[in-house]
Amino acid sequence: MSSSTATPADLALSIAQTSANPPTLSIKLTNTHASAPLTLLTWDSPLDPQALALGLVHIAPAASEGDEPFKLPTIKVSRKLPPRREDLITLAPGQSRAQEIEFKEPVVPLGKIREKGGKAKVWVMGNWRALWAKTVEQVGDEELEAMEAAKDGMTGAFESEGVLVEV
Repeated sequence: MSSSTATPADLALSIAQTSANPPTLSIKLTNTHASAPLTLLTWDSPLDPQALALGLVHIAPAASEGDEPFKLPTIKVSRKLPPRREDLITLAPGQSRAQEIEFKEPVVPLGKIREKGGKAKVWVMGNWRALWAKTVEQVGDEELEAMEAAKDGMTGAFESEGVLVEV
């Protein structure tokens, strides 16, 4: 029997390659809770437009097990607090939201991937900055300022399954 309140475990994260030329990855979040909405702060999440640059997307050669992920250049972003409401997304029960990320040199070492057989294992991993089991409209200004420290705020880790991507 599921809880009436949604939790981070109710967010299903999936990734899939949508194009080989240019190599493009779709990252999709789905609220799997039967009846409760989930609102998330997109900062440092799989839906952050800067997900690749922030180091949330991991890429390793697929040719052999045990290869370390490529060291991709990352950035650190300083953002003005509190977050704007536009930085929040509500997923109703069963609703999904996705974004596509295009792999380009020099950020993604496409040449090195091709040298190792043209395939790479890709996964997305990180931590939720703030989640609420309510709609954007129900998140109060105080909660937005406190983010994960808010009374109803939640955090947690996320990690997708790895997929093979051809370049």
